[in-house]
Amino acid sequence: VSLHKEIPKHGYMRKYITILALLMTMTAWAQPYSSVRTFSLRDGLASNVISSMVQTHDQLMWFSSWNGLSCYDGYTFTTFSDKLGYNRTLTTNRMLKLSASPTGNIWCLTYDRQVFLFDRISCRFINISDLVNRVSGKAFVCQRCVSLPNGSTWLFSRNEGEACYRIVERGTIDEKSVQKFCVENGMLKGNVVYGTEMDDYGHEWVLTDGGPTLVGEQLKCDIPYIYMKQVGSQVFFAARDGQFSVYDDTKKTLVPLRLSTPIQQIQTIEKLSEDQLLLLTDKGFLIYHIGKKTSRLLPNTSSVAFSSIHVDKQQRIWAIAEKGGIMLYNSSLIDI
Repeated sequence: VSLHKEIPKHGYMRKYITILALLMTMTAWAQPYSSVRTFSLRDGLASNVISSMVQTHDQLMWFSSWNGLSCYDGYTFTTFSDKLGYNRTLTTNRMLKLSASPTGNIWCLTYDRQVFLFDRISCRFINISDLVNRVSGKAFVCQRCVSLPNGSTWLFSRNEGEACYRIVERGTIDEKSVQKFCVENGMLKGNVVYGTEMDDYGHEWVLTDGGPTLVGEQLKCDIPYIYMKQVGSQVFFAARDGQFSVYDDTKKTLVPLRLSTPIQQIQTIEKLSEDQLLLLTDKGFLIYHIGKKTSRLLPNTSSVAFSSIHVDKQQRIWAIAEKGGIMLYNSSLIDI
């Protein structure tokens, strides 16, 4: 006589199905699904050598290649390039870098350092370098092209000390659309340009070795700030030699800020939270509390030099070491 109550076969079956369903669910959770697709010439890509990519506001993907400009709409590739012969606009089909403007047009920097604007309405290239050459009176060799959210695009020369040019996309682009910025015409503070930024108020900043230039305004400052970061309504600047300031829009000047620890060098600044800035310095990480106007240094006890930092959404600090490796800091455990 069995001491165990007999379970009907259909009862076993129900248990097995339940257990199998649970296992399948757990497996699905443990192994997230991802779809990987490789594109090549057979899919319509212009070239297998891709140098950069951008996405426009209509979600289209654009790729610069060694055989022209390619656009992917989610289904097919369309390539825009010039053929050998008459009426050719591009000096070469080899493209290095792309920049998408707010209008949806694509700025293209080619292998020979010429700049072209791809007009998506007419589907043709506009020779911007030719316009710049006419304005400057000599051949312009472009190092980088930066498009800002307000529709302004800046072209920076490969030759140090030469002028940079600002172009605004409004209607037809011609020589009148090109604005020259240099020390000689009083539009720039210095000959060496570190970069250009735009704050949330639409102000355009050009950071130079002679001080920052605020386009359309007279700014009282000659400190060579390299880094700029906006947090809330305030715009902060940092120089490599440790100087740290905030912009005063009323006085049109930069006001120096006092830090708790003497700093000899600032390598970069990042937004840590809505009320905090993170400075990577020669002494370690320095966290500046904007509301309290206080700061605290996290000394670099490891003696490891960092090349760059990144703050993720959990306010954790990721630091890349110059000689390899990554260090992670949890800023939420720090009391300022």
